[in-house]
Amino acid sequence: MRPFLEKLDANIIEAIEENEEFNIEGFEKDFKTMLFDRDGVETECDLQVDCKELLSLLKDKINESVANFFAGFSKVMAENIDDQCRAFHIFLGGNARRSALVKQAFENAKEKQLKDYNQKTSKDDFTFVIYEPLGTEKSDKQILELTGEDVSNTPAYLKPTCKTGVAFGLLESRDKAKGIEMPSISSNPVFKYDLGIEIEGKFHAKIHRDSLKPNEYQIFQTKEEWGGFDELEIRYSDKALANTNTLNIQDMQLISIALEEVEEVDVKVCCVDSQSIKVGLFKDDQLIYESEVEKLW
Repeated sequence: MRPFLEKLDANIIEAIEENEEFNIEGFEKDFKTMLFDRDGVETECDLQVDCKELLSLLKDKINESVANFFAGFSKVMAENIDDQCRAFHIFLGGNARRSALVKQAFENAKEKQLKDYNQKTSKDDFTFVIYEPLGTEKSDKQILELTGEDVSNTPAYLKPTCKTGVAFGLLESRDKAKGIEMPSISSNPVFKYDLGIEIEGKFHAKIHRDSLKPNEYQIFQTKEEWGGFDELEIRYSDKALANTNTLNIQDMQLISIALEEVEEVDVKVCCVDSQSIKVGLFKDDQLIYESEVEKLW
């Protein structure tokens, strides 16, 4: 899989899509492997990779991940907008960074983001800068062009990576007077999920993860919306796209929480820790029923 993902280029992608022959060093379309049959007996099997299907699957997964990245970026920028910021620099890292699919997904998403920005603001004063994947020859050349520093002969373990950038970013942005803190997740849990409902096959958030605090109830359904059922279905997701009302139903989780059948009540939810919630029924702002604590996975 890794040679297939990393060594794809425009010519190979076109060949796969046109059902033409291609060759990728280190990747075999036909191979043998040992599998267990239904009786638990180890058996040698001949397997064949459907390269067109594999390419389509990789494209979908990578595009989804990049869309989540930009959804998270948009949310952060909306909350922490800096009028002096005119460029956002993107460094590609991780195991898939060398793939042409990753670079293309970012380029496509970048164009969409800029188009949306221009339509909303009627301005053309912001840009995204996407750098070559760190640790590659192209990246070494780019570093030389931008900084004048030749890192081509630097050992791989000494070259900067995205993890290096995160570490230095955290160090540089800390409160210098207080040094480095290791906050306890139990003392200040950050809830992981957006909570919501399904509307026409899409996730619609009712409570955003950032707003949930331990043991502080928030409205999920008003008494006008609630029908007095004996359970509440909550859709939830940890994806950044959950904020956009575009997340598909297959990309969200579902939990049903048992309740008492009470009408004319507001249904509220609070978190207990970073992954657990409970539901309360409120009449005239008074808690009259509280569910068991449920863990979200």
